Amino acid sequence: MIVTILTIVLSAPGAFFASFGREYLAPLAFIVLMLIFSQIIAAIGYGDYFPWAIPSLYIGLAGEEYFLGFFRVLIILLTGLLGIISTVFWWIFADQHLKRGGKPALCPLPAEKHVQNIHCC
Repeated sequence: MIVTILTIVLSAPGAFFASFGREYLAPLAFIVLMLIFSQIIAAIGYGDYFPWAIPSLYIGLAGEEYFLGFFRVLIILLTGLLGIISTVFWWIFADQHLKRGGKPALCPLPAEKHVQNIHCC
């Protein structure tokens, strides 16, 4: 159950890459790269500090007992929070077609034709 929750939290950066890439290949490539890096970094000995290696170390894939401490959980939570914040900021600020003043950038209608928040485009 704990590993499932940790993995769900670590999937938040994938949502950013899905929004950024506007397709499914960008988050898939990101997750595959993180899995490859987690194996390499855990083999080197720094798996305690890499968020995607922590759940596999906790479940015991390395063959030794592993204590899930406060700082390891904090690393995972900060990574998930960074993914959520970056996704929300991307949704709010990226790919906006409005100029300052509320008029669409490429709208053929004059400003007086715009009614409240209804714009062309």
